[in-house]
Amino acid sequence: MDPLCSSTLYSSAQASLSSSLLFSTKHRDKTTPRRHTPRVPRRELFIFRCADASTRRPQQAVAMSFGFESLKETLTIDVGRAEGRPLDVPLARPFTIASSRLDRVGNVAVRVELQNGSVGWGEAPVLPSVTAEDQSSALAAAADACRFLVRSPPMTLGAVLADVGRMLPGHDLASVRAGFEMALIDAAANSIRIPLWRLFGGASNSITTDITIPIVSPSEAAELAAKYCRQGFSTLKLKVGKDLNSDIEVLRAIRSVHPDCSFILDANEGYKSHQAIEVLDKLHAMGVTPILFEQPVHRDDWEGLHVVSHIAKDKYGVSVAADESCRSLADAHKIIQGNLAHVINIKLAKLGTGHGLFWSSGCWPWLFQFH
Repeated sequence: MDPLCSSTLYSSAQASLSSSLLFSTKHRDKTTPRRHTPRVPRRELFIFRCADASTRRPQQAVAMSFGFESLKETLTIDVGRAEGRPLDVPLARPFTIASSRLDRVGNVAVRVELQNGSVGWGEAPVLPSVTAEDQSSALAAAADACRFLVRSPPMTLGAVLADVGRMLPGHDLASVRAGFEMALIDAAANSIRIPLWRLFGGASNSITTDITIPIVSPSEAAELAAKYCRQGFSTLKLKVGKDLNSDIEVLRAIRSVHPDCSFILDANEGYKSHQAIEVLDKLHAMGVTPILFEQPVHRDDWEGLHVVSHIAKDKYGVSVAADESCRSLADAHKIIQGNLAHVINIKLAKLGTGHGLFWSSGCWPWLFQFH
């Protein structure tokens, strides 16, 4: 039995048959890929992204890509079974930001099994303050996508991804689209026994990441900061935006226990433009320069975003990131063309895997945070 709660399972008539992968070279691989069952991710890691790889000694990785773009055109996919399942997990502690509080995760897990037995997993993260879907609407859309996939004839990976994009279009269904794209790409990689990092050309097997401190009291923030300092984190992402003076006190408390850390501020739309500038001014007086100031104003306050971005960079040397303001490719174009921010925060749940990868790889010299 798979580790997640099962919901409706869709299966094509030939689900018991094993089909081989067809390549444009007409090569046929008759080896049955090894099945795998993924572990359910720990929700503590969901809250704080991932463990800081800087605490481990980096190892030299072989820079080798098996060409995802080429694979899309040469690998034939034949889906045998597909399902969407509720993924309900309580968080280890409440996660509070300026715009909302999260006590549990209610996402959708996506499982795709090809006719040759290869399995791929994806996840549709749904959060109404970020995504257009809630869990119930995401499950309904996932059920429709499952029926579509198992009734589809064999086609190239690129073609099936394009079909998924047409069936689950735009921002309104981006989270579900991302979950199915992840599952299909994972199944394709497992079919040829290639890890995803190599499929996409990863050149390193370690990364350095920040860790997030939600909106908490100064004493709680200091406790978390001390813990993360011991764990080796050198950059803290601090959620702010509910109360300007309280935010400054929290930052002072963190500095008292982790004086050498760098900061990312994330206001999650919590400030007015003049408040965002005031925060930067107070931090400047303390000798603190954040390495990034994320979504300082409301998502639709384009003028405020523009003003804060320019003052932050020109006066304080701080880059400003657009997150909630970037909900679609049209928003990304608007931000870039209007020079409204220095960084765009890309979330697969907002754009889908395909568009997210396109924007993160194809828009240099713009800087992107990729989630």
